[in-house]
Amino acid sequence: MLRFILALFWNILCFCFNIIKKLWNVKFLRPILIIFIILFICSTYIYSTYSLDKHFDDVSKAFYYQITYCPVYYITFQWINEQKHIEKNIINSSKKYNIDANLIRALIKAESNFKPFVISRTGACGLMQLMPETAKELGVKNPFNIEQNIEGGTHYLAKLLIRFDNNKKLAIAGYNAGPNAVKRYNGVPPYKETKEHLKRVLYYYEQYKNMESGE
Repeated sequence: MLRFILALFWNILCFCFNIIKKLWNVKFLRPILIIFIILFICSTYIYSTYSLDKHFDDVSKAFYYQITYCPVYYITFQWINEQKHIEKNIINSSKKYNIDANLIRALIKAESNFKPFVISRTGACGLMQLMPETAKELGVKNPFNIEQNIEGGTHYLAKLLIRFDNNKKLAIAGYNAGPNAVKRYNGVPPYKETKEHLKRVLYYYEQYKNMESGE
């Protein structure tokens, strides 16, 4: 359904662009077109913000509403707001569970590339790719909710760090393969996926730390 909506939106966008391109060649219409575009973007933002505040508490429903009815708002404003919201919740969870925010960022980058609505082939959901059973145990009712997902994922990571004596490598491996697999192999499980995942997370972790220190 989403693909169909995006394809339809793209075709409409191309059609509108061709019309605007033709009208742009008429000089006296240019100021009118500029004013119209500015008013359209602003009105879309105001309307969609009002509608979301009034009708939606569920972030995942809000996403489909925005992309269906307010694509300009989603493209121009929502992505920026979404990233700010993610960062805010990373900081909050980092303080709550006493975990380096850069480690949370690295895990999110490796798990979902900061995409809140991702579902893996195994059924893991959201930013920190929580499995349904794990999400339920952590009290996460909606894994596509940014706040709940980061809170739940960080809580789970905190538990793993405690279990493995603050060993980041084992905790990350446990996050991917499960703590029982780490215990069974008495270290990082010899799974290709887990090894690659661990390598990615540690790489991103160093990158974020370097960015923070300005190196």
